[in-house]
Amino acid sequence: MTTGLQLRSHLAKSGELTVSLVDTDFADPGPDEVLVKVEATPINPSDLGLLFGPADLANAKTSGSGKDVKVTAHVPAGALPFLAARLDQAMPVGNEGAGTVVKAGSSEAAQALLGKTVSMVGGSTYAQYKLLKAAGCQPLPEGTTAAEGASWFVNPLTALGMTETMKREGHKALVHTAAASNLGQMLNRICNEDGIGLVNIVRKPEQAKLLHGIGAKIVVDSSSPKFTDELTEALVATGATIGFDAIGGGTLASQILTCMELAISRGAKEYSRYGSSVHKQVYIYGGLDTGPIQLTRNYGQAWGVGGWLLTPFLQKIGREGQARLRQRVVNSLKTTFASHYTKTVSLAEVLDLKNIAIYAKRSTGEKFLIAPSHDAALRGSRRLREPNDDSDDLRATGTWQGRSICRLGLHSRCRGHLGRDVDGRIAGAERLAAGRPRARQLRNRRALVLQHRLAPGDAGAEHPHLRAAAVHRQSAVARRAERGAREPGTCAGAGGPARRRTPLS
Repeated sequence: MTTGLQLRSHLAKSGELTVSLVDTDFADPGPDEVLVKVEATPINPSDLGLLFGPADLANAKTSGSGKDVKVTAHVPAGALPFLAARLDQAMPVGNEGAGTVVKAGSSEAAQALLGKTVSMVGGSTYAQYKLLKAAGCQPLPEGTTAAEGASWFVNPLTALGMTETMKREGHKALVHTAAASNLGQMLNRICNEDGIGLVNIVRKPEQAKLLHGIGAKIVVDSSSPKFTDELTEALVATGATIGFDAIGGGTLASQILTCMELAISRGAKEYSRYGSSVHKQVYIYGGLDTGPIQLTRNYGQAWGVGGWLLTPFLQKIGREGQARLRQRVVNSLKTTFASHYTKTVSLAEVLDLKNIAIYAKRSTGEKFLIAPSHDAALRGSRRLREPNDDSDDLRATGTWQGRSICRLGLHSRCRGHLGRDVDGRIAGAERLAAGRPRARQLRNRRALVLQHRLAPGDAGAEHPHLRAAAVHRQSAVARRAERGAREPGTCAGAGGPARRRTPLS
C-alpha cells in the first residue's frame, strides 16, 4: 500500500463546489497493473469541466494551507440538473500525465515497465500516484522526461484527429480557430509535414506573428477590420471546406461558413437559389466562449455545425487506427508534438486563487503543468518513503521539510523522495558556490554532511559536491586527531582558545 495526495472535486446537491487534496491509499498492483509516480500532468481546457464546471470562480474562496488547502465556489442552481450524475461525489481530476513506474504486477507486460518513464490517460492524474493497467501505459523513448511526455495524448491526438476527420469526410484543407495554442502549433507542424492546406484564425496580431515564426503559411486575425475579406481569400487559396472551432459561442462559426460559401461561389458556373452544393462543415470542439452559438444563415443549404470530441473519434477509427496515431506521436514527441508551458505548479498551487484566475481563462499561451511530486513535503510528519525504499536516514518531520535540505540547495539522497528538478538545482548551486570563498564552501558542505550523514561510498554520495563533503568530513576528523583536540567536538583556532563546534560524527 502506498499513500499520496490526490486532487478531488466535490459538488454537493446544494450547489457548493469544493476542490481539495485528499490523502489516498493506492493499492499494490494486481498481476496486470502498475503503480506510477506521477511527475507531470497538464491543465487542459478539457480538465476544467470536471475541476470547476460552471462554478462562479470570480467569487471563489480558499481556506487552509499546504495539504489542507481547499477552494469553494458556488454552482448556479440552473446548472445542477445537467450535473446530476456527479452530485455528492468526490471525483478525481486529470486526463493525462506521465511519470515513473515504481511498482509492477507479476505479469510479463507489467514487469517490463518497472522503472520506466511512461505516459498515461484515463483520469485521476492530478495525484502523486496512479494505479492502472499496464496496457494503459505508453512507454516513452529513452531520454524523454515526464514533462516532455505529459501532454502526449489529448492535444497531439486531437490535432491528428482533425486531419484524419478531414480526409475521411472528403475535404482537402481545413480551418482552425484559436490557432496559436499548443494544439494549434502542433496542427501547423502536422499540416506542413503532410502537405495539407490550413487556415489559422487567431485573435491578436502577436499570435499571428508567433505562428508565422514557426512556419505557418496562412494566418488570419479575427480582430482585423478586413477579417471577412481576408478569410475569404484564404479559403479561395486553400479550398478549405471544414473547420474546427475552439471558441464555441458567438458568431465565428457562422462567419466561417459564410466565407466558405463566398469562396465556393467565386468558381460557380451557374446560379442556384439554394446556394452551392458543396458541403461546408464546422465542428465545435472547445468552449472558450460558453455563450450561445449564433448562426446567420446566408450560406445555402449544404452545411453543418456539430460537436467533435476526441474519444468518440478514437472509437470510430478502432484499435489499429489508434495505434498508428499513437506511434506517430511517440516518434515525434520532442518535435512535431512538443508542448510548451508558462508555469509549473504543485498540486497545492493548483488551488491558489491567483493561479486559478490565470489558467481558468483558457487563454492562448497560458498553459500550466502540474508537478505532483513537489507536494511530497506536505504529508505532515509522515515518513516520505518511496515504494521499496528501505533506507532509514531521512525523516519527514515538519521541521525537516520546512527548511532547505542544505545551504547549497542540493537534493541527492532526497531526490527520490521529493522529486525535485535535481539537475537544475545542482547547476544553480554550482553557479552560486563558484563565487563563494573556499572556507564558506567547506562550511556549507559540512552542513550538507550533517543533514545527510553521508560517508564515501554511500548510495547518495554520487554527486561531486556530496563526495567532496564526505571526504571533507573524514579529513576534518583526521586533522583534529592529529592536532590533539582538547575534547571531542571541539577544535582550536590558530593561537586561540578552543571553541565549540557541532560534532561531525
